[in-house]
Amino acid sequence: MNDRTEFVSQLMTHILEGCHVPKVQVERAVGPVLGFFLADVLTATLEEDDALSGQYIVLCPEFPLLKPVGNQSTNIDWWAPRKTSPHPLLGKILPS
Repeated sequence: MNDRTEFVSQLMTHILEGCHVPKVQVERAVGPVLGFFLADVLTATLEEDDALSGQYIVLCPEFPLLKPVGNQSTNIDWWAPRKTSPHPLLGKILPS
């Protein structure tokens, strides 16, 4: 295990220990860390899926989506567009 892998492993262990504390929103702490890796993980994981494969690029956390009625929006955790498709992937981080 190299230094970077060890650091990320220890960081994620530390963050996820917060799952046991009431009211701690672990997804807020994990989000910035995921931002470094999520595009590559999505690209590799979905490469065999005809509908979802492609090279994922810029990921935008807390992306606002306009609600169908009114002029309000709701945020999704991640917006992940692909270079080869007009259809982005919308993601939600769910705590366990």
